[in-house]
Amino acid sequence: MKKNKKNLIICVEKNTTKRDFQRFGINYLSKFYNIDIINFYNLINKKKIKKSKYEKNIKNLSDLLKLIEKKKYVGAIDYLRTSQFNKTIKIKKILQQNNVKVIQVHNGLLPIEKKFSKDKLLKIFKLKFLVKYILKKLNNFLFNQSFIYDISLISGLEAENIYPETKFSKKKIYTHSFDYETTLKKKKILNKKNLGIFIDENLISHPDYKLFNIDINRFKSEYYKNLRKTLKYFEKKYKIKIVICVHHSLWNKNFNNFFKGFKCVIGKTEEYSKKASLTILHQSTAISFSVIYKKPLIFLNYSKLKSTFIFNNINRMAKLFNKKPYFIDKEILHNKIIDFKVDKRHYSKYLNNYIIHPKANKKYSMWNLLVKEINR
Repeated sequence: MKKNKKNLIICVEKNTTKRDFQRFGINYLSKFYNIDIINFYNLINKKKIKKSKYEKNIKNLSDLLKLIEKKKYVGAIDYLRTSQFNKTIKIKKILQQNNVKVIQVHNGLLPIEKKFSKDKLLKIFKLKFLVKYILKKLNNFLFNQSFIYDISLISGLEAENIYPETKFSKKKIYTHSFDYETTLKKKKILNKKNLGIFIDENLISHPDYKLFNIDINRFKSEYYKNLRKTLKYFEKKYKIKIVICVHHSLWNKNFNNFFKGFKCVIGKTEEYSKKASLTILHQSTAISFSVIYKKPLIFLNYSKLKSTFIFNNINRMAKLFNKKPYFIDKEILHNKIIDFKVDKRHYSKYLNNYIIHPKANKKYSMWNLLVKEINR
């Protein structure tokens, strides 16, 4: 640890993986700062989880204060995003009160439900939903008014709609998503006409579902059976071989059992997105790679998920590309012209809204811009 380096804290609420370590820009940021990754899960949820090798756990606010006093952090990158604001705002305010710049990073934006959709309007007429709706809006209002970020890295035009608190940020840096950052490293990859990919997102057992109290594991066996059948269907109809880009959360699982009959890769989604001639997915943020490289998209949904937000998210994302999803548990009537169509207008709009802000300098690393701002 070099004495001339200042200290930077990265705030997380779940275990940090090797993939996170890379995406958080640690290799670049550590050239300028001593980095501490602090997991606040135990403090926020009053439950215990084991820390990963990349991080430290914080049990209480007094421990945080001692750490701040000892390290004199110049900045705190905030990834406390899915927990309720009233459980995390104390942490953020303590950091600011101790002269630590709190930094918001839009790592991967996804389309959100329109504020006044037909379904929502119908729901709020029911008392139960009306109360929930009002409380949610009140919580959002209180958060937006009571906390102001020092710096926000904004990766798309829709950022301020998805994260309204961004509007009040003291300093806005227009940049791009984590996925776009990885494409800045130029690699020569040849396209393969007979290659398709499926971007897995661990749809049934994603670890983040615990934060939303969602449990759909009862559908796991049927889901994978239908998914394999659907992917084989597209292999046959379009005379391609489909490679599964396995979600990182299945790293230590026996994922080959889920995708019997298919080649599986992990940690290579960008590489395979670039050389594939077709991308099949649900609603993963890794769609960014296929949009950047202008690959045709096929969306898959699953009717058993109709009662979850996942179902609507898939439909919403498909609509942004003027497409409709196929259902893996229903008969598929494919349309090759639509499936292989790349509508440049829709792709360009998605790129600007969710992947790279039009005001961003496409040549510069997001971490380079952040370091310059912190050091001002």
